[in-house]
Amino acid sequence: MHRIYASIQYTKYTIMKTLLSILALLFLVATTNAQTASIAANLKQAGLRAGLNNGYNTYQTYTSDNVKGSQFFYPGFKDGSVITTNNEVITGLYQFLFDKVRQQLFITAKADKRPQPEVLLAEKDQIKSFTITTDREHTFVAARNYDPANTNDFYEVLKKDDSGYSLLKLVKTTFEKMDYKDLQKVKRGDIYDEFVDKVSYYVSYKSGKPQEISFKKKNMPKAFQPDKKAFVENYTDMHGTDDVDEQYLINLVFAANN
Repeated sequence: MHRIYASIQYTKYTIMKTLLSILALLFLVATTNAQTASIAANLKQAGLRAGLNNGYNTYQTYTSDNVKGSQFFYPGFKDGSVITTNNEVITGLYQFLFDKVRQQLFITAKADKRPQPEVLLAEKDQIKSFTITTDREHTFVAARNYDPANTNDFYEVLKKDDSGYSLLKLVKTTFEKMDYKDLQKVKRGDIYDEFVDKVSYYVSYKSGKPQEISFKKKNMPKAFQPDKKAFVENYTDMHGTDDVDEQYLINLVFAANN
């Protein structure tokens, strides 16, 4: 009987601890705007809101219905998980949506099937890392884990080695409205607004401050420690005919760790 009671008490403690972690992590997002028919509609209109007090303003008007690109990493809530700064894991009951423009993470409960489900905005300073599962699991880490001065961004981790080199990807997205002064575009009928991604890659040694790495082979050694520069130069020479893209950088960092 004592064991059963102890088990019940432990279970209650675990549930309460998880709930407190969630409450510390989340803001409630208002989704009752008359313009909003559903979360699915919001994804196109970028109409997710987080109230008036936290500075989240949405893109409410477009030049036309023809909008290129996306504000979000994936255009819909997907399974995933969050690890808080207290190393509590939140997963299973929730789905996630990452806003590339403001580097914000939104969360909704799987069980909420209402046309206008509650949407939660994660407190950025409470997030250590999070994952979003699309065709595969994508892991994002708070940039401050690598550079304390960067309290805004999240890196996608492409290759991780805490005792060696890690490869990080940063996508910053901006919203550009159609410029009617661009007569060539107007003449071609290219009348659209666009979310434009700026993608950059970084190398971190032993989880230290990331160093940007470009697709120019001659500049790649600069992102590595001095004792690795000769290796990187040799690698780029040996792979002189390879396409220099994201996979190339992944392979390079993998080789540098072996």
